[in-house]
Amino acid sequence: MMKQIDTQELINGGHALSRVVPPPASLPAIGAAMHGTDAILSAQERLNKRTHVMLDRTGAIIAIGERAKSRIAELCCYSIRDGQLVANKTDAKEPLERMLKLETGAVDSAIVPCSTVGGHVLLSATGLCQNTILFSLHIASPGQGAELVDLTKAFGLTPSEAHVVELLLGGHGPSKISEELNISVHTVRAHLRHCYDKLGVSSREELWQTLAPYQI
Repeated sequence: MMKQIDTQELINGGHALSRVVPPPASLPAIGAAMHGTDAILSAQERLNKRTHVMLDRTGAIIAIGERAKSRIAELCCYSIRDGQLVANKTDAKEPLERMLKLETGAVDSAIVPCSTVGGHVLLSATGLCQNTILFSLHIASPGQGAELVDLTKAFGLTPSEAHVVELLLGGHGPSKISEELNISVHTVRAHLRHCYDKLGVSSREELWQTLAPYQI
């Protein structure tokens, strides 16, 4: 069953999240409708595209975002069993155990290989209060594109130029971009020259350095 969060403890620890309404005790942890802290975590997930889970020091789930429920089910390294976040592999167990011991306000992170997603799970956590840890999990895999703000407004790129830049930053070369957008390589290179001029850069490395802070 989902553990009820101690609202007063969060307030005393300097982490008041707003008035928390725990779910009825009869509702199972994973099937419960969103209440209180679950809704807050789900809102955070929509904003930053990360999964969020709040655990007690034993790994029992106090609250979980909607995105986290589905994404964790895809993993081979972590899973949810009997209301607990558990590690399924040795190299996933140590980071989880270490983060469950974080002091209030402390932050830690780890990278864990995951064969089912063909990449890694980026795990980060912070001590929320004496008995609560907030976890964030993000799946990183090859070919995963960068999600950027509207570059047409930020740098005056045309929609076509912005699309080419996003694909380039996602790891696609000019030939691949040409195939995906059904345009000639010459057109792709022309778009890139215009982008470089507008952003004041002369290489892909400089382009990445300029645009990295604009990821959302």
